Amino acid sequence: MRTILLLIPLCCPPLLAAQGQADSATFLELGRTYTRWAYWGMADSLHPHLSKDLAAAVSEGDFAGFLATLVDKAGNEVEVVSERVAFAGDQVVYTREARYDARPGVRSFVWTLDRDGVIERFTLNPTRP
Repeated sequence: MRTILLLIPLCCPPLLAAQGQADSATFLELGRTYTRWAYWGMADSLHPHLSKDLAAAVSEGDFAGFLATLVDKAGNEVEVVSERVAFAGDQVVYTREARYDARPGVRSFVWTLDRDGVIERFTLNPTRP
């Protein structure tokens, strides 16, 4: 019986690592999807995924206008420099660093989500030249 108990801790780390990789891959794809929807002005697809607080603060129409302004100022994405997912407690942060044709340098599109994929915050900011 002790031998079995000693082997269980040795078996669990790969399972936990695999779960973490699955979570990362899932949120990486979700971040890509949300970013595509933002680029394409699909406020009607994004708005239902906003947190209750964000959805209450901005109507779908205002959100569409905000996305259009955000994307118009940056321009079209021309190169993805990096993308990553980080976990912080009950939040997930997807960061996509890219170059855009209307602005010099690299900008970060950051989605802060809860573990259910609900959008709690998002930004598009300059990162570096």
